[in-house]
Amino acid sequence: MDFQTCTARIDTHCGTLAQQLRRAVLATGAALMLLASAAVQAEAAPSPAQSGATGAPAGAAASTLPASEIRDRLVHIGYRDLQEIRWADGLYKLKATSADGRAVKLYVDARSGTLVDVHTRR
Repeated sequence: MDFQTCTARIDTHCGTLAQQLRRAVLATGAALMLLASAAVQAEAAPSPAQSGATGAPAGAAASTLPASEIRDRLVHIGYRDLQEIRWADGLYKLKATSADGRAVKLYVDARSGTLVDVHTRR
């Protein structure tokens, strides 16, 4: 193979690689723009905390349990005096009194109803 044929093949091969790289960069950029757009839309959604304590938060996913069901589950396991039910970051946060009389703050997963954390209040 002579020099010109060899360089022509290299140019063709490098041109193909450059096109593939350009396509990959454009596809990655488009994917990042879609993700950023989804994140902006999620932040712009109405605040779910404004729904009160009777139903699922406004703008929450369909699989989110309503606050009334969360309250019923907590009462069933011994918590009482439930108050200040708030929604934040996929959790219901509320103040209550434990079965042994301690003031606590509860963190409950809004999808599963699982009690995620309990903090003693002062």
